[in-house]
Amino acid sequence: MSRKPLSRDRVISCAAVLVDRDGLDTLSLTAVAHEMNVGQSALYNHVDGVDDVRRELALLARRLLADALRDAALGRSRDDAVMAMAQAWRAFVAEHRGLYAATDRVPMRGDAHVTAAVEEIVSIVRAVIAGYGLPDPDAMEAAWAFRSAVHGFCVLEADRGQPAGVDLDHAFQRLVALLCSGMQRSVPA
Repeated sequence: MSRKPLSRDRVISCAAVLVDRDGLDTLSLTAVAHEMNVGQSALYNHVDGVDDVRRELALLARRLLADALRDAALGRSRDDAVMAMAQAWRAFVAEHRGLYAATDRVPMRGDAHVTAAVEEIVSIVRAVIAGYGLPDPDAMEAAWAFRSAVHGFCVLEADRGQPAGVDLDHAFQRLVALLCSGMQRSVPA
């Protein structure tokens, strides 16, 4: 039985599984090499170090999140689509806590690929929000507000940063309902 040859994709896939299982703070080339049962030096033929892996994880997380949002919104509109996207975002973070954490550790500025991945997510959200009849500048601002609110809630939930005794499902539903209400009220007369 022969082993699959190492590749950049296999290294990143392994790292994704590792961080989802053990957390992003455990990411090291040593940990990835151990998980793949190879010497650490072999990884350098495929990645340029742990920062390169972290960047690739952030890109992967954003691509997967964009796919989840697109799928959730398909065939829906307005409040139904916004709620579906928000729930898909929350489910993604719950399932890929470590992978999603990488999105906060890799700056957008100066990286065209990361910027494009972020803009893809915002454009999906903006397209849904445009269904409320908001003009483009307002729809874009509402998309960023949606992203900020849902991202913030999900990060706090993943890091257990909420007050004890809070019904998180109710709080999340209320947050998204407030966002929807604000978008409905922002429609020009």
